[in-house]
Amino acid sequence: MAFEHTLGLKLTRRQAGGVTCRLALHEGHLNGDGVVHGGVLASVADEAAWYAIVEVHGRNCKVTTTNLTIHYLRPATGTFLRARCFVLKPGRRLFSTRVEIFDARGKLAAHASVTYMILEAPATA
Repeated sequence: MAFEHTLGLKLTRRQAGGVTCRLALHEGHLNGDGVVHGGVLASVADEAAWYAIVEVHGRNCKVTTTNLTIHYLRPATGTFLRARCFVLKPGRRLFSTRVEIFDARGKLAAHASVTYMILEAPATA
């Protein structure tokens, strides 16, 4: 099973140049202090960026993360996370994105810049 399915992030909305996703939280997402683990937030940012790139570029391409920079602003708590991602620059080989992650109260918990590289061009008809 692919990681995106294991994580459980769901695409909830498509918008011009990006997407909104949601992750239902469970105990396995929390650290020892009872807040969302930073690795989960980074994974949400990475996967939300992937969804946005697929939305903008199309499904017929293979991609990989080349850079992920995340800034944690507050402990994330609650029953879910919501991530908004926008493609800032769709290039021929690189896609730059911005991701904002909100907790269940709507508070900005983290923001990230994620860059993906296209590994192969989509097949042409």
